[in-house]
Amino acid sequence: MECNSTKFNSVFSFRPLINTWKELAQNGREGSRQLYRELLDKVSQVPELMLPIVDENVIENNRNLIEQMMATIFPVTLSDKEDIYGTLIPFKMKVIYGSERFRKLFLGSADNRIIMPDIHNPNSLEKEKLIGAYQLILSRLYNVPIPDIMTTVHSYSCPDTTLDRYMELEIDTRFVNVTYKGDLPPLSADCLNGWMNGYEIPDIPGIQQAFNLENFEFEGMVIFNLVSVPGAQTAIKPFYRVNDHLVISELYSNSTVPHEVLPSPEKVNDLYNVVVEAFKDSQGPRLIPYIDEALIKKYPFMDAVIRMGYKSAIMCPLFTSSKVMIGMVMVMSEKENQFTWKHVAKLEPAIPLFKLALEKTQQDLDHQVDRVIKDQFTAVQDAVEWRFTETALNYLISKHRGEQTKIDPITFNHVYPLYGAIDIRNSSVERNLAIQQDMLEQLRLAQNIIKLAKQQTSFPLLDEILFKLKKYIHAVNNILFADEEIAIHHFLKNEIVNMFTHIQSIIPSLDSEIKVYLSAIDSPVEMLYNHRKSYEESITTINNEVARFIDEEQKAAQKIFPHYFERFVTDGVDFNIYIGQSITPEKKFDFFYLKNLKIWQLNTLAKAAILTNKLQKKLKVPLQTSQLILAHSQPISISFRTAERKFDVDGAYNIRYEIIKKRIDKVHIKDTNERLTQPGMLAIVYSQTHEANEYLEYIDFLQSQGLLTGEVEKFDLEDLQGVSGMRGLRVGINFNDDLAENQQSRTASSISN
Repeated sequence: MECNSTKFNSVFSFRPLINTWKELAQNGREGSRQLYRELLDKVSQVPELMLPIVDENVIENNRNLIEQMMATIFPVTLSDKEDIYGTLIPFKMKVIYGSERFRKLFLGSADNRIIMPDIHNPNSLEKEKLIGAYQLILSRLYNVPIPDIMTTVHSYSCPDTTLDRYMELEIDTRFVNVTYKGDLPPLSADCLNGWMNGYEIPDIPGIQQAFNLENFEFEGMVIFNLVSVPGAQTAIKPFYRVNDHLVISELYSNSTVPHEVLPSPEKVNDLYNVVVEAFKDSQGPRLIPYIDEALIKKYPFMDAVIRMGYKSAIMCPLFTSSKVMIGMVMVMSEKENQFTWKHVAKLEPAIPLFKLALEKTQQDLDHQVDRVIKDQFTAVQDAVEWRFTETALNYLISKHRGEQTKIDPITFNHVYPLYGAIDIRNSSVERNLAIQQDMLEQLRLAQNIIKLAKQQTSFPLLDEILFKLKKYIHAVNNILFADEEIAIHHFLKNEIVNMFTHIQSIIPSLDSEIKVYLSAIDSPVEMLYNHRKSYEESITTINNEVARFIDEEQKAAQKIFPHYFERFVTDGVDFNIYIGQSITPEKKFDFFYLKNLKIWQLNTLAKAAILTNKLQKKLKVPLQTSQLILAHSQPISISFRTAERKFDVDGAYNIRYEIIKKRIDKVHIKDTNERLTQPGMLAIVYSQTHEANEYLEYIDFLQSQGLLTGEVEKFDLEDLQGVSGMRGLRVGINFNDDLAENQQSRTASSISN
């Protein structure tokens, strides 16, 4: 819409207001009729007030009467000193009447003309005038139902605080009449259809061509009132801190910023510092009509915005009460000059809500991160979380009182331990075998290339390299000592690689063979990585499947009685359970629950063995597992170790339990070289006869369910360092698929009941 310096034929007049009084004096309420009649009598005595007013002296000479006239427009509920209101000449910035506060804020000249802070963009003001003119023409002359009130938004500087404020300017044109010079033309079909189809006034097709404003005259007064601005919606980018580490996250952002323009983790702090620096002098919003090189120099972080295709923006930083930036509200457009201060004004009232939302989501994020830490890295689980909360609360209360205090130790007394382990059999032997196979294969690859090189050149050094290769191949095929393994690694990573690089330059015909060799050793360990990779993938598959299975089974175990549970993954999976009244004080503990968990313990280890047995066909390296339980009937105490962020046994007597647990995985049957733990078997280590009798009852039950099979073997075990008098039980696990599958539902049902 073209709107540069549009001329309006407008004149100030009280006639529309006086005509309204005449109507009310005849048809209004009885009490108000008298008021309007008296005013009409007074005005009739000043004939120049009944006509359009061109001479400003008419206003000045009748100021008292005009004050009375304005009282019929502005009620006593408005405050002259606090509210902002007044009357204007239509489409001119000339004030006829205004409140004291309005004059203080906006009248900066002797001729009563308004100084608008938004005037730096004159096109926007001219456009608003055109919209108002078209609205009046359509409403007054063509009876189009358009409201008399329109609104615009402008900024102003508050004299009390010198801060920018934004107010909505409400324009009331009910006392403006419109006349046309000559015969009024009919409303064009395009204009009528445009209005009926919901077009905004300035966007109605052909409206400028239909209405030549020079042919229209506007007489009367415009009433204005400045009111608060309603809220608006926008996008937000948080700057979160987790454990005092800055995190720029998308989790709570409405923006759809492509991943490629987000800063890398190492640049996050630099970006944050640049943003904070840009707003250090003023924390208010910034209006960016267009983004150019000068602006990028001032706000380097806006480079990402322009690379995303945006050309104008509103930036509004979010700060806490302690002046810490926690986020940025940003509205962006792909076109220039799409935003004005009225958009900023709509955004600003929502800023406190954005701050509250970010602070709330920061708390939520802290809780979520804390939950992940609990699940993945620490021992703070649901069953014991109440104790941590209680301790933290006591600490905060003491700190609030000004007391010198430390966080109380977190200890659970008189709890019963249960330990189970699924160990990958001979994992160290299999790992060493895989390393030797890779090393042997790599040595032979290198040997073949050196032999080919010898056929084309007579380098004496090649003979020395070939000698070393034969020696190392012999060593790997037999017993490989640690010092020899280190020497071979150094030889292959340095001497061979350097030699092949030289051979490539003097014997180009071997280039393809050498490239094949170098490609084969392009691995995380910079050595041939075939057999070891297969071994590690097989280990990982077993660990992941067993860990996932135990975690799922643990959900059912928690329903038996809430308890503390932790598991560890190395070459296999082992777990600890601690159960007792001190862990779950709100629920009465009974040995019935402990017995149920012991059956769960046997059941879970047997099922885990069946699971790993089924995995054999999928593994690149067939690995077997052995299953072990430590029976310990005496209660112990456990304490949380802050440094290790885990629970550990507490007290000298209880340490014996931990020592036994760490040394029984490879224990032998007394006076033999046979290990107690064997693939396909479930072993139980105990020291008290009543412990064996209890587990024998559970074994008998699981045999009846088809999960365990065969005779139960009983052994005395060899003495270990610091441990003697241990004995063991061993029973077979049923790997028959049909029987194993049928028993699972029966066993689970029996445990829960």
